[in-house]
Amino acid sequence: MKIAVTGPPGSGKTTLALKVAEAAKASGARVGGFVTVEVRDRGVRLGFDVLSLADGRRSSLARAGRGEPRVGKYAVNLGSCEFMKSLLSAGGVDMLIVDEVGPMEAKCPSFVETARDALVRAPNSLAVAHMRFAEVVKGWGFRLVVLSRDNREDVLREVLSAYGFRNV
Repeated sequence: MKIAVTGPPGSGKTTLALKVAEAAKASGARVGGFVTVEVRDRGVRLGFDVLSLADGRRSSLARAGRGEPRVGKYAVNLGSCEFMKSLLSAGGVDMLIVDEVGPMEAKCPSFVETARDALVRAPNSLAVAHMRFAEVVKGWGFRLVVLSRDNREDVLREVLSAYGFRNV
């Protein structure tokens, strides 16, 4: 099963990915990949970290401030590229989750190609796609689901059901 989720910022894409990972693990599946989580201090978003779903390791993806390459106000840490790619190359998973295929990750050389190859190869894959990358990921043979604040509970149930997982 190959599903891609897209939607506007704040629609719950990363939360959905985390819930799918939790449900997959609860069913006994070996989960790999990562989610991109916000880094905040006193309510202010400072940037983003990559969080391994297999073992909880983290790497800084981007921080507000100076530096290159940039996506909006964030400087992307190219040192995180190899970390993300290593999480995609880990074999032996039943479920691979990539959150996200988007502009920051695309600043990493060959990330999009590495993500495509890993997601297509995995037995079950969930890709979170930035809205600008949604059609690209759909073109990899993924069923595309658009998430919103209004439909997020329905989409979560739909996605869990498609993979055969129960809500936890």
